[in-house]
Amino acid sequence: MSSYFIGVDIGTTSTKAIAFSSEGHIISHHNIGYPISHPEPEQSEQDPDEILKAVIETIQQVQKEARTQGTLEGLSFSAAMHSLMAVDVQGKPLTQLIIWADNRAGAVADKLKLSPEGMEIYQATGTPIHAMSPLCKLLWLREHNPDLFKQAHKFIGIKEYVFFRLFGKYVIDHSLASATGLFDIHTLDWNKQALQKIQLPVDKLSTLVDIFHVEHCSSEWAERLTIPDQTPFVIGASDGCLANVGTGAVTPDQVSITVGTSGAVRIGIPKPWTDSKMQTFCYVLTPELFIAGGGMNNGGIIAEWLHNNLFPELEQGDFATLITKALSVPAGSDGLLFLPYLLGERAPVYNAHAKGVYFGITIQHTQAHFIRAAFEGIALAIYHTGRALLDQFPEINTLYVGGGFARSKEWVQLLADVYGKPIAITDTVESSGYGAVLVGRYALKTLKAWRLVPVDKSSQVFEPNSSNHQLYQQVFDLYCKLYNTLSPQFFS
Repeated sequence: MSSYFIGVDIGTTSTKAIAFSSEGHIISHHNIGYPISHPEPEQSEQDPDEILKAVIETIQQVQKEARTQGTLEGLSFSAAMHSLMAVDVQGKPLTQLIIWADNRAGAVADKLKLSPEGMEIYQATGTPIHAMSPLCKLLWLREHNPDLFKQAHKFIGIKEYVFFRLFGKYVIDHSLASATGLFDIHTLDWNKQALQKIQLPVDKLSTLVDIFHVEHCSSEWAERLTIPDQTPFVIGASDGCLANVGTGAVTPDQVSITVGTSGAVRIGIPKPWTDSKMQTFCYVLTPELFIAGGGMNNGGIIAEWLHNNLFPELEQGDFATLITKALSVPAGSDGLLFLPYLLGERAPVYNAHAKGVYFGITIQHTQAHFIRAAFEGIALAIYHTGRALLDQFPEINTLYVGGGFARSKEWVQLLADVYGKPIAITDTVESSGYGAVLVGRYALKTLKAWRLVPVDKSSQVFEPNSSNHQLYQQVFDLYCKLYNTLSPQFFS
């Protein structure tokens, strides 16, 4: 009988469980969403137990469908970065899950970023100083809720919480640890300078493990999840790093672009690297492979905002209708420009105070113009981040796109026009889940080389329209000028 492996991708707005055959084909897929709450301005939180429930139910559903296709080898995990929560000595949440989009620590981050110490911590940890990072979130908590800061038994992220509930252990993989701002990417250990900065004892953090770390499922959890007793669970890595593994973009000449709720542009490099402007991150997969790039706050969440505010009559997730309306107006949206900073921004500006802006509105502009300008704004933001990598790694010659937006061929064409380079849709848009499975199978020794698996990464290639690219170069110049002009006003 054939075998399959389940990749569990704990994302920002949903958890996906995907069963892949040994040949890499999807045989079962299930997705459960959950909301983001905003209890105060600049705050973005989630219920960790609701996410845990989604993890359990997606595994149950996928296993129900997949077990008729073969034997389960194991499960491996991908998770969103930069989340933080406090738990007590019993492991019960003392806070909600503070996610990457939370900007409450903006002022704290600004102060640290401008100091020599901030640059030293960035160069050691590879995580830009920004409100997204658990480092800055912890600084904020220590200042604004010192009792909670002292009371907490552990400070953990969402995957750590899931693994604690499943196995009773606090463990964090190197990949997710390297996105906290607390982990030294050179020594692969917690960074003493960062811990001293926030006055945090190291025993309030989880035990570090590599991405191939394995736990085994108890009989109680096996029965609940409807999987075999002692099924191996591989801890895996972060969603961003695994997206590169899933697309095969693990060398400096290949760029992986992922656009889901948020967005990112990443390359694989053989050693740690940081830039002098603090525009990019550098995260760890293994001691021989690091993922450098930039993450953006505003991707598919812009489409959700458009849906909720301009087209509430559409079915949730009806992305195709928005794209169809956008295509009814020409490239450049007849002069309407959008800065897509609804949640502040990470790369390359790292400005938690940045705001969304429509610029150039005239009487001729319709709903369709506003939609197209928004999609163009997302593409321009991705290009803005990509430029920081292109400047440092001129050998880049291949771009792959994955994530939910890759399902829209029209949007991928728009992105190719903005970049002026061919862009290929990866064989599976579930690149993070597939990356988790490759890591998991290698950890269990059912795969010999997780980085070298032949992947059909060019199922469809989109060539840029040269005239559109020339137009978008002009639009991008205006985009940068507009941001630079308005940036000081975002702080007021």
